[in-house]
Amino acid sequence: MSESTLLTAAVPDRAVWQKATFSSALLAVTVLPLLATSIYSMAPRLPGVMPAIVVMYIVAVTHIFSTSYLLTDTAVLRFIAFHPVKMGLVPLFMVIGGTLILSQPGSAFFVSAVLAFYLYQTWHFGAQNIGVATFISLAERGKPLSAGEKNLIRLGVVCSMMGILRAIAPDFIVGEGYMPVAPLATALLELSYIAGRIAACGLAAAALVLLIGAWRQQFFMYGLALLLSVTFQFPMYLSHDRMISFLSFGIAHGLQYMLILFWHSLGRPMAKRVRSPLRTGYLAAPLALLSLAVISRFVWSYSSALSSDRFPLIGLAFLMSLTLAHFWVDQFLWRMKDKERAQWVRARYAFIFAH
Repeated sequence: MSESTLLTAAVPDRAVWQKATFSSALLAVTVLPLLATSIYSMAPRLPGVMPAIVVMYIVAVTHIFSTSYLLTDTAVLRFIAFHPVKMGLVPLFMVIGGTLILSQPGSAFFVSAVLAFYLYQTWHFGAQNIGVATFISLAERGKPLSAGEKNLIRLGVVCSMMGILRAIAPDFIVGEGYMPVAPLATALLELSYIAGRIAACGLAAAALVLLIGAWRQQFFMYGLALLLSVTFQFPMYLSHDRMISFLSFGIAHGLQYMLILFWHSLGRPMAKRVRSPLRTGYLAAPLALLSLAVISRFVWSYSSALSSDRFPLIGLAFLMSLTLAHFWVDQFLWRMKDKERAQWVRARYAFIFAH
């Protein structure tokens, strides 16, 4: 067998290995935060659990600022240049305007803005899980999710939106003193939470049926991805412990995104990589991502410490506004309905689409 034939034969094997590794890693980072926070809740003195949670949290929170890593991709820069308002001015307005609004607590407008932020964040978490499940479905089955499967995940997201505000009440991760929610609104949030818990039972059952069907066809990772994507934020209905009810899937979301970015750094077209005798060009993108993650950690750590008499929440407001811009930008960068963006995803994650 010639050398060229051997190289050709090796390509499918490498793609199979990449698919399995990527899918397994996505499932692992989705499950591990819930597992770790649940163990800590039941046995807080168990050694090693809290350090593991801290490490996962540190990595996860860097994902917001690390979105800027995608600016190292010329195709992303070109897309932004062709859409300067949507991809440039709007996110900038969100950061500046959001910081000004959210740094002045106390008003009904402030309270409404914070509540709307968490509802938008819940939707964003669910949208990413459609992408995660699609990646795994393509890797294992060779085809994307059906419209019905995507809609079931969306129903899971809507169900989560019904309960998220009650799950993070009364301080809403901002401070109870800054969030004067009226008693009537509190009662409505409680009713919505109860309704969401009931709906969650039905959706979890439907997802379990799909899991069993997938496993019968020996699509094990795809079936598990469906179940986890539908029920991703349902821990809020299982416990009132903030570690489980919010932090578990918040960490999982960040880890998923960082993993997807890391695979992007490995999947850059070979012609675009920096050439050198030592082949260090292969390390350029991963190192750029790592550098931004480290910078992001410092931004996250020290911005929240900023405060003044006039703007008591300016650091937190900046982080929330930056997160809001991240939500906005991401929904367009990864939109598979857009032909140009779909081609970009196929190029950067070519191994997923290899047959």
